[in-house]
Order: sequence, then C-alpha cells, then structure tokens
Amino acid sequence: MLFLNAGGALLLLPFLILFMLIAILLESWIMHLLRYRLFKKSLLPVSIANLVSLFGGFGLIEVLGRIINAGQSTELLGLLILFATTLILEGIVIYAFNRNKPFKQTAWVILLMNISTYIIYYLIFLMMLR
Repeated sequence: MLFLNAGGALLLLPFLILFMLIAILLESWIMHLLRYRLFKKSLLPVSIANLVSLFGGFGLIEVLGRIINAGQSTELLGLLILFATTLILEGIVIYAFNRNKPFKQTAWVILLMNISTYIIYYLIFLMMLR
C-alpha cells in the first residue's frame, strides 16, 4: 500500500508521529469538553489507547491490503473496518482507565473522539490521492 519498502516507511515516520500527537491532543480535549476526564489526566490513557490501536491497525492494514488488492473489498469498506477496530481497541483501553464511569458514557466519548480524528485522517488520505 503506502509502505513500498523500509526506506519509504522511514520517510512517513515524521508524519505518523505528528498525526499521533494531533490525535492525542484532540481526543484528550474532547474528553475534557465532554466532562469525562480532565485534559491533563486524559493524556496518558489516550496515548496508550492510540498506540494500541496503531499497532492493531498496522496488522489489520496488511490483511485489508491483500483483500482490497484481490478485488474482494473497497477502500471505504477497509476504512470502516479500521474505524470499528479502533473503537473496540481504544474503548477497551479507555474503559480500563475509567471503570468508575458508565460504559455507555465511555462508548459515547470513544465514538466522538474517533469520529473527529478519522475525519482528519480521511482528509489527509484524500489529499494524498491527489
């Protein structure tokens, strides 16, 4: 897909780090806005949740890439599968840090956090296609 070889992956590393920082700050801010957790206290769980979903996503992208290249799926379906996987993985991590909160509230926060970051991700993806 995007990573043609190890050198290509290294060129993308600064963009990956920048996107991760933006996602962590944005998702922590959303947690704070929704009065779920204070901004500073949300940075650690959100960072861990994003790292877990990042590594889970790398494995999933490999599988999805093969399926898409075989003509059995589309990029949009792949993006939806990645989104659902992100919700599950990040939801597990965030809920583990916030067991005192109702699960429904955690699910709502996770959904809003990830909609915001996936909009940014999708816009970046569209710009890369040009």
